[in-house]
Amino acid sequence: MDRSLNRQFFRKTTVLALVVALVVQVSSCGTLLHPERRGQTSGRIDPSIAILDGLGLLLFIIPGLIAYAIDFSSGAIYLPGTAGSVTPGADGEFVVVQTSPGGPTEAELEAILETHTGRDIDLAVEEAARIPSGQQIADPDEFQVRYAALIESGVIPQP
Repeated sequence: MDRSLNRQFFRKTTVLALVVALVVQVSSCGTLLHPERRGQTSGRIDPSIAILDGLGLLLFIIPGLIAYAIDFSSGAIYLPGTAGSVTPGADGEFVVVQTSPGGPTEAELEAILETHTGRDIDLAVEEAARIPSGQQIADPDEFQVRYAALIESGVIPQP
C-alpha cells in the first residue's frame, strides 16, 4: 500500500514539475512575450528574456536550447532601438563630430570626411555613383560616364 502511494506521489510530482517547466518555458520565450521585436538582427540582449530562456535551459536542456535558438533567430531577444548601424574606425574607436545646428553644408561635410578618413571626398561624384535599387543603366554612354567618374574618384581602382 505504501508503495502504491509513493508511486502515485512520484507521478503527480513529476507531472507537476513537467507542467511548471512547460509553463515557464512557453512564457519565457521572447517571441511570445514580445512579438513586436521579431525581425531585429542585432542589438543589446534583453536580460529578462535571456534569464527566462536560461531557466528553461536549467530545467530541460533541449527546450531551453530551442527557446534561445528561436529568440535569437527571430530577433525577439534583442532590446528595441539598440541595434547599431555604424562600425568603428581602423583603430576601433568611433569619432563623434559636432556640427552646426542646421547641419553641415556639402563643403563642410566633405572637409570633415576628408579630415577623418584621409581621403579626398567629392560628394558630387559619390552621388553620381549611386544607382537606386532595381534601376538599370540602359544607355552605354551613361555607363561610361559613371564608370569614369568612379575611377577618377578612386572608388574603383584603375584597370
